[in-house]
Amino acid sequence: MLKKLNVFKSLNIEANEIGPVLLLIVQSVFIGIFYGAFDIGAHTLFLKTYPEDMIPKAYIISGIVGIILTSIFSRYQSKINFSKLAIRTFLFISAITILMRVFFEFTDANWTVFLVFILLGPLNILAILAFWGTVGRIFNLRQGKRLYGIIDSGQVFGIIISSFAIPVLITYLQGTKNLLIICAISIIFAMLIEAIISRKYKVDSSTDIEDEETETIEHEQVKLKNFTKDPYILYMALFVIFSMFAAFFVQYSFLVVTNEQYPLEEDLAKYLGFFTGSMMAFTLIIKTFVYSKLMKTYGLKISLLLSSVLLILFTGVAIAVGYFSGFEKASPGFIYFFLFISMGKLFNKTLKDALEVPAFKLLYQSLKKTIRFDVQAKIDGTINEIAALTSGILLGTLSILAFIELIHFSVFLFVLLTIWAFVTVKLYKEYRNSLERALQQDISDDIKDVEDPIISQFKTLLKNPERFLIKLNHIKNYLPNEYSQIILNICKSFEPHDLQFLTREHLIEINLLYVQNLACENWSDYFIEKHNASVLINPTIRELDTLLNSDSPSDINSAIQHLINQKNERHLTLLSGLLRVPNLSTQETAIRICGTISEIETVNTLVEFLDSQVLFHSALSALNQMGEKSVVYLIQMFYKSDISLTVQLSLIQIIGKYNTPESIDFLLNNISHHRKEIKEKSIHCLKDLEYQPSEIELPKMFHPITEISQTVAWDISALASLGLSYSDSHPLKIALEHEFEKHQKELIDLLAITYDATSVKHVQDYLASGTAEGISYGLELFDLFLSEEIKPMILSIFEDIPLSEKTRLFENFFPVEITSARELILNIINRDPNLICKETKRTALIEYTVISQEITNDIIAQLFSPVPELQRTAASIVNKIAPEKINQIKSRVAESISANLNKIDEGIEKSLSLFNISNSIIKAFNIEKNDLTRLTDFFEIQNPSNSHFLASMKNVNNYFVLLNANHAKIAHNIDVNLYINNNFDSNDIDFNNLEYCIGINKSMMNQLVLTHNKVIKDLINTIK
Repeated sequence: MLKKLNVFKSLNIEANEIGPVLLLIVQSVFIGIFYGAFDIGAHTLFLKTYPEDMIPKAYIISGIVGIILTSIFSRYQSKINFSKLAIRTFLFISAITILMRVFFEFTDANWTVFLVFILLGPLNILAILAFWGTVGRIFNLRQGKRLYGIIDSGQVFGIIISSFAIPVLITYLQGTKNLLIICAISIIFAMLIEAIISRKYKVDSSTDIEDEETETIEHEQVKLKNFTKDPYILYMALFVIFSMFAAFFVQYSFLVVTNEQYPLEEDLAKYLGFFTGSMMAFTLIIKTFVYSKLMKTYGLKISLLLSSVLLILFTGVAIAVGYFSGFEKASPGFIYFFLFISMGKLFNKTLKDALEVPAFKLLYQSLKKTIRFDVQAKIDGTINEIAALTSGILLGTLSILAFIELIHFSVFLFVLLTIWAFVTVKLYKEYRNSLERALQQDISDDIKDVEDPIISQFKTLLKNPERFLIKLNHIKNYLPNEYSQIILNICKSFEPHDLQFLTREHLIEINLLYVQNLACENWSDYFIEKHNASVLINPTIRELDTLLNSDSPSDINSAIQHLINQKNERHLTLLSGLLRVPNLSTQETAIRICGTISEIETVNTLVEFLDSQVLFHSALSALNQMGEKSVVYLIQMFYKSDISLTVQLSLIQIIGKYNTPESIDFLLNNISHHRKEIKEKSIHCLKDLEYQPSEIELPKMFHPITEISQTVAWDISALASLGLSYSDSHPLKIALEHEFEKHQKELIDLLAITYDATSVKHVQDYLASGTAEGISYGLELFDLFLSEEIKPMILSIFEDIPLSEKTRLFENFFPVEITSARELILNIINRDPNLICKETKRTALIEYTVISQEITNDIIAQLFSPVPELQRTAASIVNKIAPEKINQIKSRVAESISANLNKIDEGIEKSLSLFNISNSIIKAFNIEKNDLTRLTDFFEIQNPSNSHFLASMKNVNNYFVLLNANHAKIAHNIDVNLYINNNFDSNDIDFNNLEYCIGINKSMMNQLVLTHNKVIKDLINTIK
């Protein structure tokens, strides 16, 4: 059973899709058998009954009948349930097929053969409409992207089966006309399967389509007469017209020469069966193994041109052979003429189905969305049918001219093919022009002017001062760049008497806004008239310190006014002194005043405060107010040897606000930094600045693009190494998929900086579609603007091919390979922390206990890791497999690490990976999927029972965010509980049933402020 599931999984079929997919594949096989047998039988009977000049007339009548039947089908589609319509359609086809066979029993009239021939196309179209209508109603768009190709293969196999079985069937059934019995039986089985599908899978209910797949586009109608106004649409229509001309002329010549070569009905049927079966098998091979490689190597132009060029070649040779060796049955060169005509037919049909049709679909993608579907419907429908009728008329006209012989049809075809090739070249030129126009289109999102949800909640919280202050304190600490604006909005929304509960730190911020005349006039009475202000004449630092810590708003206002309004150098002395006062409240106020007056001489001191857990937020806010003049000083501070990561990220954020040569050069130097956090922050800032490199600067971007491409290539090779050995729900596979998506997003961001961001966004949208056509079109867009130095590498990353094939492509650029699962896990454990997140390493460590019972140096090395979680997990593995080694190792490590090693998780085989609950974390934090791996670096995982994590208020309050989970919840896909600091206490949490505490420690919050501002904002929004 497991092997069967693995087979379906390898075909990208989900467990709940297996039933309908199998039924539809079987149904499509029967439809293929119906068409294969009908096609061969109808052509054989017609050729042995009527002269060749009747073929064009039959084509014309068949086209008219097809239009009538499909119109009736479309009309009833909107009037009755589709399940009933589909079953009745198959019943109608069955009845007509049986009836035609019955006619042969009661009459020898030739009209029965004519009737069979003209109904071949219309009945097949009806069967296809019913079949694909059912498929489209069972599966939504996202499922269709995965499954339609698999389902469609059934019909090809059915045609191959029936075609190769023709010799046996004719012998057993004793006559070509009895092939209709096989057709009738096949379509009856298709009808029975349709009845089963309709009953089991709710064909008539509307399919749920995900929001991201729906588009609200106002469609436009393009009249046929207006096609000539757009050269691109005109050449698309001409391409289809001449393609149909070629198909009909090739078919006509093929039928005529084949009829002459095989004068006996039985021989003709056998040959057509063998030829059709070989042709469909060849089509399947080309479609499966050649199309993607041809598109990748030679592009769309060659894929579109190949049919006309090869047909020109075979038709030209056939004409030469016909003229010099003869084209009539009695001529010695007829067999060669027949051979080249047959080769033309083989390549025309094969390349049309395998290359031309899927390649032509790409052309529609570059049309405007408002007209795309209307143009596609008219070209594929109306233009196609007009071309078919015109082909029949042309063939009929030529056939009635006395001087026209068989070889003249080939000459006429040669002319048509030459025109078709010319049209194809012009079409491709217009296609490239349309791509350039598409890349120039602006991508605009509807931005609505709505009130900030954080601000709107304060009105509700006004009745609960405690909760009001909790939210405001979090904003001050964790949204420092927005704090002043939010305070300003609060001042505009409320009167001072509404906010009597505000603490002094918030009143000081209001006061700073007030002295800057920033719309806080309603607070003037509060600061001035209702309180006696102290008179300040050359106050000392101690006196200012006392005033700033006073409970009187007027005293605070007087001190602030004095410091701000000083015009001499003394205010710098006073501020410098206040910044060094051993009082956090005074220091914080002095920092905010430095930012308000943009005192550049205090920059170095403010940068030092970025390392303070308490004063970080005020220092960051103050430095943000300094302006461009501070950039040079901040860049100098960044390169100090003893600077911390938090300070470096802060400086990048501040410097990255300014589009100056110094800032740009600084950021460009850091997009290749060895620390992943600095690299990501620099890329983000360049993207926000909408930086675009000049031609001289462009090569500088290739190195970081190559670096991140190599990381993506490693991720892909790692996923290929896991292969089918690990299920999609396995934490290690989920972890690597998150790594891949994160690094791929970084690559896209780098490309958006290097090239036009709008163009890259267009490409990203098409690549994200998941369809073969969308991905191919996205790669075509990439081909327009990517530099030749990096183009092959980038296109290899986004090719729509299996991971194993991608890995082999990457071997041309990077040292990657597919390894065993054990070797891969050790590679993950030893991988540079800047290339992989700590939680992926920890997940690999947990998995190591499943596949190995050997303690290697790779595991022991993690005991010396600077990451506590990796230390504890490695210690737990060693304790489980070789407990005698723990004490030996403790004597070799630092005391702090040794203490951490005591917190061994005895249940290591049940250890939780954050990727077990990745969907819950994404939902709880409202983050994008590719941001999860970045966020997991901030998490700590604690096991209350095994790692001495006491259920006390003290421990709980060490975390800003706390999630709790247990295996029972995970097994039943229950979301983890999310708690936010000061929004819970220990009584909220059931520690008796708690297996894991997953939290973001407050000590990590400063970095989170700099890297995940939106996440923090969303979390604060949840405080009510």
